[in-house]
Amino acid sequence: MKRFARFTAAAVLAGLCLTAGAAPFLITAEAQQTVTPAASLSFRNVAALALNADGSRLLVADSATNAASIYDTSEIDSPELLQLITLDGTPLAATWINQDDSEFALIIVDADDAILLQVLALGSPREGWIPYAIYDMAGDTEHITAGVDGHWAAAYGAGGSVLMEIISGSELNSSVVSDQEVAAAALTETMLLAAGSDSDLIAIGTTVDGPAIGEVATLSLEDSVITLAAGRDDLAAAITDAPALVLFQPSTQEIISTLPLRSSTSGLVFMPFASGDNFAIFQPGARSISFVPAVGDAAITAVSIRTTNPVQQAAGAGSILVTTNGQRADIYGVE
Repeated sequence: MKRFARFTAAAVLAGLCLTAGAAPFLITAEAQQTVTPAASLSFRNVAALALNADGSRLLVADSATNAASIYDTSEIDSPELLQLITLDGTPLAATWINQDDSEFALIIVDADDAILLQVLALGSPREGWIPYAIYDMAGDTEHITAGVDGHWAAAYGAGGSVLMEIISGSELNSSVVSDQEVAAAALTETMLLAAGSDSDLIAIGTTVDGPAIGEVATLSLEDSVITLAAGRDDLAAAITDAPALVLFQPSTQEIISTLPLRSSTSGLVFMPFASGDNFAIFQPGARSISFVPAVGDAAITAVSIRTTNPVQQAAGAGSILVTTNGQRADIYGVE
């Protein structure tokens, strides 16, 4: 049987409890341990990772082959390739939409003369995962984010931002909500958060069916915003160039807690693990990733693990964590 590592994602003060085979380890913020992936997948140039809500499906988009691979990751030490899908352009970013009765993936692709949104969904049992729909996007919107409930998504970038109301895999309504550069964005269940380049202001707009942005408020931080992420229960996080992690409540524009970081960091991902929601923090290219509980508590503590390979991107959900250095996707088990 293949030996692999599992770590506890609930970031408590005692640290992360890690086991490799039968050998236990205790990980704390002061003493990092290196964890070994349960499985690794090889690619030419990973452009995007996405996981479904329970972590049983993994999407990896490769910009060297213009293709997306979908894996069954129910068994983390033996991921099974379900489908290899040729895309209509070079993939730039991806997210997974989880709704009550369906799930599908959204991929931003560069088709040379246009930026497109490609939808991959499950067809008939014989078809498997298929290209389900495709939409033209406005301007340079090379990033994408989605709310946890799967009702809202937003594409953003140098050309502004586009808000999307997701009805189903074959039906979405979209509206350009800004034509100014958006460097960072995230979605709660009811709000779009956005920040411009080198700005300490976060614009917080209420999402309205249509779609549209209703009432807009702003939150001013002490330093420029680098990236944003949103969790559940009216909780969001920002990384600033202080550097620091700031947890805040979008509805009230209240800062809950600020955690100083040891070094400049630009990777921030919300990870809804089965054992508890976390914000994951990493500096692309470094061999480490830290976890902060996604709870509205002023006393927050980050705990870290060291990864086998450098982390360029990461995704986590259910009972798995996936990281990539661009050529490998490493899969870790989470308890």
